[in-house]
Amino acid sequence: MIDFLDDARIVQIGFVVKDTFHAKSNICQAFGFENDNAWCDLANNPKTLFKGKTYTDINCTITNMDFDNIQVEYIQPNDKPSVWRDWLNEHGEGMHHFAYAVKDMDESILKCEKRGMKLKQRGLWPNGNGCYAYFEIPNIEWIEFELLQEFKK
Repeated sequence: MIDFLDDARIVQIGFVVKDTFHAKSNICQAFGFENDNAWCDLANNPKTLFKGKTYTDINCTITNMDFDNIQVEYIQPNDKPSVWRDWLNEHGEGMHHFAYAVKDMDESILKCEKRGMKLKQRGLWPNGNGCYAYFEIPNIEWIEFELLQEFKK
């Protein structure tokens, strides 16, 4: 648990890949998991804030594997600038982030910024049921940090 985020808990580890379906299929085959072939697309996201500007063309394909205690996410970015495209271009395929679930995104963003983290990208989930925010961590270039908030229905 990260104390400054109160009751936040780690819920996800994310990987940026060139092909989500190929990545998930290979992991499922290697470890004997069932592949549900489920995926989502951020194309219906009306706007994404990336490095302080609003974009409507940032997109990625996402597929997840849900385990009892954590979700593994595979992200395939489109060719537009985004945290995912930048990561793939600079680091190649691999682990990109770890994510914490929070109850109040705006408050949690302020707490992260007070600790020197830089907000890089923020947007809504494709289904509109929540939002996300990615941060650059000071003095750590090999991983990013994400906040996730599910909206109450």
